[in-house]
Amino acid sequence: MAADHRAGQLRRLEWLAILGASQAAKASALYDEVDKAVLSQDVSRIERSVADMKDKFGGTQYAHQAALLAARSLTEKAKPEQARALLAWVAADAPVPALRDLARVRLAALQWDTQSADEALKTLQAEFSTELAPLAADLKGDLLLSKGQNAQAVAAYQQALKGLADEHEYRRVVQAKLGALGIAVASAGTEVRQ
Repeated sequence: MAADHRAGQLRRLEWLAILGASQAAKASALYDEVDKAVLSQDVSRIERSVADMKDKFGGTQYAHQAALLAARSLTEKAKPEQARALLAWVAADAPVPALRDLARVRLAALQWDTQSADEALKTLQAEFSTELAPLAADLKGDLLLSKGQNAQAVAAYQQALKGLADEHEYRRVVQAKLGALGIAVASAGTEVRQ
């Protein structure tokens, strides 16, 4: 009897694995459709394929990655509202923190591009993963600088610099921004002096 129960459980697990593999294959195929739509630069096809992806596989990484891809293309095609909606969805619902963080950074940049600096700063108030926190801090510095809040911009740039490894190429960009604000930065390390 216990053996029959275990065998039944094993069959259910095998069935779930097959079903999961089938769903993953379908999600992968639909992601490919989004990718093809982006490559074709057909806005209505992009919108339709990403809507299908969200509707059918909204809880998967494929759907959130497809939304990031579509949002970038829609931004390039002067469809910022559609891109913003996709980025907001990924930022709120993605199952992987890195996808949520990337969506928030892109959303804040888009908000800034569409003259919503205050909204972008609110988007950047969230906690970010160690990998994306420096980029979020750098963007925050840019936003603050655009608002004339130089001291706060310097603090954000310094935070970004501290989060970047010494060998990271983007350090030079942040160092240049600090230099433009009159802040000298040691080239190897994060020592900052005014």
